[in-house]
Amino acid sequence: PKAFARSTRRPDPSAAFGVFDIRNVYESEVLAGVPTGTVKRLRVVAIESRPTYTYSCKMPWPADPAYEKYIAYDHDHSGEAISAGGTWDVKHVFGEAEVADDGSCTFRCPANNPVYFQLLDGRGRTVQTMRSWAHLRPGEFSSCIGCHENKEHAGAPAPFPPRGLVTQDLRPAAGQPAHPLLARLKAKGGLFASPENLLGVHGTRATDPDAPTEGFSFRRNVQPILDRSCVKCHDGTGGTMDLSSRPVKDPRQYAGAAQPIDAHRDFTVSYWNLTAGGRQTKRVNWYSSTGRSDVLPPRVQGSSASSIMRHLMPEHHGVRTTDEDRRVFACWIDLGIPFGGS
Repeated sequence: PKAFARSTRRPDPSAAFGVFDIRNVYESEVLAGVPTGTVKRLRVVAIESRPTYTYSCKMPWPADPAYEKYIAYDHDHSGEAISAGGTWDVKHVFGEAEVADDGSCTFRCPANNPVYFQLLDGRGRTVQTMRSWAHLRPGEFSSCIGCHENKEHAGAPAPFPPRGLVTQDLRPAAGQPAHPLLARLKAKGGLFASPENLLGVHGTRATDPDAPTEGFSFRRNVQPILDRSCVKCHDGTGGTMDLSSRPVKDPRQYAGAAQPIDAHRDFTVSYWNLTAGGRQTKRVNWYSSTGRSDVLPPRVQGSSASSIMRHLMPEHHGVRTTDEDRRVFACWIDLGIPFGGS
């Protein structure tokens, strides 16, 4: 991951938060050609650690048969059934911060949690996403010039008088609930009030698939949008795409699947059809966990490059979705189509 410039401020072990300061998101090699003022918000996403074995494609099974029960698929990319060919990790949307007109953004972030950032336009669609991660120690202040700026560039001179460091608290992403961890950390006791606070997104999770989850979940966050706006027409009859929430018991029956897989998770028909069984298409073109490692151009993948977003607009047979609905749906794509929230 890119190293952030560290200040001389000494971390406070009792603090539950640290501060990220980005001087100018447009001081960047990854926003080439993006006009100043395009980026309106910065989304902060935390990554939950994976407790089970992960493998990719045709890698062999573990030598010890005792581990086979922890493998979600045979020969698929995501070993925990978090997604079908998308993210390998549970994603926690901590919230969003406003990006100023000059490209600056300063915000508090829960300490001891691995996070990455996504730059959003005025519609809530990702212009560019960070494909590494950073984290803060308690009370740490971490500053950077821009987003993957040229390492030989010192950045433009700071304005005088200097801009004020207005430190924001992350606010909930549109259409999504506030992440419970932020409230727990702000309460009495903060980081050391409980093991759950100290562990953050790495805390223990219920194994019941119907238990409430803190991570982004297709069933919890996206399926209600489909139920309200889409299923009345897209019920699988008359040749329409089935966007219902019934489980897919045998993914191999779907000819559009990227590969025949024996899923140990009951994906819904809606999820399986939207994602073409784990194959990126022009309809839903997410950021892949096995994508190329060099820098990607702005908007080349994600919700900005997914034609499905047009179907959430009024011109699609008069469908009526809210701005919040569209932002949630775009977030799902930009997170790498997570199905499970734990």
